[in-house]
Amino acid sequence: MANTRFPGKDTHFAIADASGTSRVLTGLTSVTGLPGEMEHYDATAVGDTGRKHVAGLANVTITIEGWYDNTASTGSQVVLSGLAAIRNTDAEKAIIYGPSGSTSGMEKFTATVKMKTLEYPAALGDLVKFRCDLLVQGAVTHTTF
Repeated sequence: MANTRFPGKDTHFAIADASGTSRVLTGLTSVTGLPGEMEHYDATAVGDTGRKHVAGLANVTITIEGWYDNTASTGSQVVLSGLAAIRNTDAEKAIIYGPSGSTSGMEKFTATVKMKTLEYPAALGDLVKFRCDLLVQGAVTHTTF
């Protein structure tokens, strides 16, 4: 099997905005957390010679980071701020993530998420970025485009 590597520049990340329209976020610098963490519980008993664990539930938090973009209706600031405004409604939104792009046959992760945090850290003289944490509701689906 070939050892193929893909540049991160082709990453595809789409999230449904506050009205439910899927928006592809551009200017991302990082997507972490997928496919995600699985909880493991200690199942060690007296007399065991080492630790034993049993799998629990998926516990996935996705973190996306990128450049602040206030382009009307599609920019990261507009899309994510809209989602932040409805956090208290317990709204769940769909995401689609392709680590190496969205070409047919490429790996794809889909999930339903709730926004946990949204930050716009800025330093004097630096470009403004965003950081957003999304909590996966249920399971992450792993397929291809």
